[in-house]
Amino acid sequence: MAQQDPSEQQKLVITLEENAMDSLVHGIEHHLYGKRKSDWKYIVLHVFHAVELF
Repeated sequence: MAQQDPSEQQKLVITLEENAMDSLVHGIEHHLYGKRKSDWKYIVLHVFHAVELF
């Protein structure tokens, strides 16, 4: 794999707060719109992840 110049590489930058909010929103979406039994697993997982990041 050839090394690319850093200016040519797409950079993914996300702050801790943005990451936490994304996880929290995802967990809430599972709560509001989920129809499967496994949605509760993802609610707990994503909300806990958000709390940990906050």
